[in-house]
Amino acid sequence: MTIQKMPVSMSAFPVDPADPAKVLLTGLFEETVEVKGEQRRFLTYLAPGLHNNRSAVVAVPPAGDEPVGFLERSGLRELADREQIFVSLLLAENGAWDLGGRDADYMNAVNVQVQACVYYVTLLGDNIYALGFGDGADVAQQACMKSTSQWSGLGTIGDLTKAAMLNALVSEGGDDTALDEAGVLGDKCQLTVWLAVSEYREADRAAAEYWRSQNEDTGEVLSGEGADLIYMPLPAVKYSQVNEENISQVRVTLRRTESDGAFLAAMWKYVGAARRHRSFGRKALRYCRDALKLGAVRCTMEFEGLTREWYEYVPEKLRGGGHPVPLVVCMHGRGGDGESFFDISALNSVAEERGFIAVFPTAGLFQQKPDGVTNVTLWDEKVYTADPEVRFIRAMVADILSRHSIDRRRIYACGQSSGGRMSTVLGGAASDLFAAVCPWSAMHAMDDPTPILPAYKMPYLVIYGDKDPGIAGTREAPDGFKLAPGTAAYRDALIRHMDLESEPLHYVCGEISYWQYRDRDGVPMLTFGVVKDMPHSNFPQESWIAYDEHFAKFSRDEDGTLYYMGRKVK
Repeated sequence: MTIQKMPVSMSAFPVDPADPAKVLLTGLFEETVEVKGEQRRFLTYLAPGLHNNRSAVVAVPPAGDEPVGFLERSGLRELADREQIFVSLLLAENGAWDLGGRDADYMNAVNVQVQACVYYVTLLGDNIYALGFGDGADVAQQACMKSTSQWSGLGTIGDLTKAAMLNALVSEGGDDTALDEAGVLGDKCQLTVWLAVSEYREADRAAAEYWRSQNEDTGEVLSGEGADLIYMPLPAVKYSQVNEENISQVRVTLRRTESDGAFLAAMWKYVGAARRHRSFGRKALRYCRDALKLGAVRCTMEFEGLTREWYEYVPEKLRGGGHPVPLVVCMHGRGGDGESFFDISALNSVAEERGFIAVFPTAGLFQQKPDGVTNVTLWDEKVYTADPEVRFIRAMVADILSRHSIDRRRIYACGQSSGGRMSTVLGGAASDLFAAVCPWSAMHAMDDPTPILPAYKMPYLVIYGDKDPGIAGTREAPDGFKLAPGTAAYRDALIRHMDLESEPLHYVCGEISYWQYRDRDGVPMLTFGVVKDMPHSNFPQESWIAYDEHFAKFSRDEDGTLYYMGRKVK
């Protein structure tokens, strides 16, 4: 392989309309990142056929190893080709790693940089994995101990030294940069870990003990799947596992300090199974919900010159057909896709329990930055006048209605970030089709291009974090109800448009404070749920709240008449 320079501009690279998510570059490329005022180089390998919105590995090779040869010998290139993942490779300066913390900061900076959406789009949910080889294992350990919640998994192959524990008592911590989607929330927390060492020496044991403490293991030792020691997490915990699961093992393999394709594949199968997602408080770790393995079906449609897709989930108990059931359209945020939001939202579990069909469409394309990649997915580009994304959603729903027994009175929309804005758009531009909408992390603002007010009465439940400046704004509200000025103006427009009471009712349930505007008959038509200590994100519990507390209470006749709990809304 030849190391290539990244293009000055990505604008000239054509997108294949039949395969719009395909990464526009292939091969090994040099990138740069700023680390505390200093420019550092790193390499990124983009496998043939790679698509956007896949997981990414940041790897630290042995300091003296030639990077191109290392990609081949270690099995990293083979892994990237087979698993279709992004691989970034750190480069040592002067033939050695700085174990005083400088290169750990470099590794954490690369973690953030690979989410920048300039040349490609990694899986936007902080699903970045750390691998360290030889003396690079110490750097990977330091980086993950300092910014644990920035990583979804850690694997190191090589004997550790005392330097590996440099950041055992240091945390990046949360700060205002966490408000950015790729910001730092480096809290201490659980992490999936696998160490491969020659012997279980003092330094190796210290690292394993550290991660065992973070992961709250049972103290029992198992073995298997290529690991000599497996420390399991507690099988039952006192906290709800809806948003985070207690899944992190610490695995140790003895008598191995070299990587090969077979062992690296086994390590990735375990380490890469975890996903880290933003939530309230610290980021949450869960096993990946693979849409296709869990029974979803990928559907496509040629629509206005572009192949559009959605993932369709029909619960097992509904697959034989029968009486009409509700339909929920669930839309991802910027840079995501239907497959990844199936995982992030966990709405399929609600569909199974409550008996509805859930669909997860992928947005159209958008060029986020003037010289950046042209196939970032985004819902809220040019959607404010019902063109073109509303037409696609209508076409998708029509296709679903032709194949499934759907209760047309009970069709709903929800989504996060740009998907939240899109659900607001559907509430306005498609109020004839949808009975209720639930935007997460975003909503219309009156300073948006031509914001749309619904033709028919439309119930809204808006859930967002108090640390999300895009919708919450930056001013502290005395009662905790923070809402950015433009969105507040749209709220006021909805209150006037639907003739709602101007003073909201207020209540608190756990981490969410609710403000609810009702009509003159007491029907809750506009509700805001503000989540304590949450940035721009959503979490699985929101899917349950959206259905149980909002969607299930509303239905709409074909003539547009709205019903609340079976009663006509006047």
